Amino acid sequence: EAEAQQTDGTLAHALERWIGVLSRQQGLRIDELPGDARAMPGFGYRWSEHRGGCLATAGVGSENTAPLNGIPLIDSPLFADHLQQGLFGAFGDLAQQLNQRGYAVLDLGRERMQALASRIRSDLETGFDLEAWREQGGVGGLRVQDAWQQSAAVKELALLPEVEAVLQACWGREPFAFQTLNFPVGTQQHLHSDAVHFHSEPPGFMCGVWVALEDIHPESGPLEYVPGSQRLPYLQAADVGVRQRAGVTPDQTIFYDYWQAAVAQGGFERERFTPRLGQALIWSANLIHGGAAVENLGCSRWSQVTHYFFEECQHYTPMLSDWPEGTVAWRNPFDIARGRSRWDPDRFDCVDLTPALTLAEAHGWDARHLEKGQQGREVAELSLLKEAIASRDSWFALSHFHTKPCKPHKPHKLHKSHHHTQQRVAHTAIRPRALHGLRPLGSPSLSQAPELDL
Repeated sequence: EAEAQQTDGTLAHALERWIGVLSRQQGLRIDELPGDARAMPGFGYRWSEHRGGCLATAGVGSENTAPLNGIPLIDSPLFADHLQQGLFGAFGDLAQQLNQRGYAVLDLGRERMQALASRIRSDLETGFDLEAWREQGGVGGLRVQDAWQQSAAVKELALLPEVEAVLQACWGREPFAFQTLNFPVGTQQHLHSDAVHFHSEPPGFMCGVWVALEDIHPESGPLEYVPGSQRLPYLQAADVGVRQRAGVTPDQTIFYDYWQAAVAQGGFERERFTPRLGQALIWSANLIHGGAAVENLGCSRWSQVTHYFFEECQHYTPMLSDWPEGTVAWRNPFDIARGRSRWDPDRFDCVDLTPALTLAEAHGWDARHLEKGQQGREVAELSLLKEAIASRDSWFALSHFHTKPCKPHKPHKLHKSHHHTQQRVAHTAIRPRALHGLRPLGSPSLSQAPELDL
């Protein structure tokens, strides 16, 4: 977007306009410093106040402001506008609950869920020793992970179309179920956020759906949650002073003190969920939740949790990562509906790095990330772009870095990783989405550029 043939200030002007738009929509006021108002260009934040004339055709500052691509709709600063526009369709009430409280309650229907719950319990109950659990005083949790592999009923519940429709409307991206957990009794879990286990880049594109498979008794150790806590900062291991070390695997206990203090000092209140059979609780990625103490060991608490990620994200485990500067425990989540992992390592068979290394050498870029190997084509591209990003020649790099099928005995080959069977893959942290739409000064327009596969 050139303004009077100049491009150097365009990004700053666009950001200034956007600040004006957000300020107006949030009911804030912008005060100008003393001085001559004529010295402030009219295409800055004042542009967002235009309600008529030719400038209004762009829609900036209007009621039709487009969603922000990297933020879940329920977390957007434009949520009120989206709700008013009807962007959530029939799920506006659920979206409002998620936005304000971090969770929403969805009724899936008692009669229908009764049949499904009976099938799930029949499939799984022989795998739990409830008597031994009671004799031990209820110590230790009883659960089975990914029971969808053995129970068609568990899989059916995880893939309910009406649940996925709600998630797609509220998050603005297509969801996919990647894990199930089934419980016959209360978990008595410490308060925690799932985001330290399952996180996305961009953040927030993960959620859990907890479904009651029976009427939940108040003494059975009901699900606990902390409304509003989803707005607390997402945590990395480094935030609590933990760095990754060989031979040491952190767990969520490293965050316990923080969660307890944040809930106490933030004035949050705990609530308990004692639903009827067939009711579901959807919680957003960072909502703090846990399990209340089981007061009556004779009570069961049959339930199923399904965790969902969303498309067009990268996924990783913060408590096992040194994000963003060090090693990152990337995840290749399993898509239950597709029956396979979300990305196929075979498409990263090998990469001819000769063009990349030649380009890096010509410009004096540090190519050590490229030569670590075992990272795949996409990471190789992005390692080079990380060096090119600070240069005026970054568009040249984008236009001239190509990959081609690998031939034997060639130098500088990057072969596919042999650890792709593991769920977590560690490599240097890079944020490819941040590069989308990048165009440095003096570069050709996007319409003139060759097609890119990023």
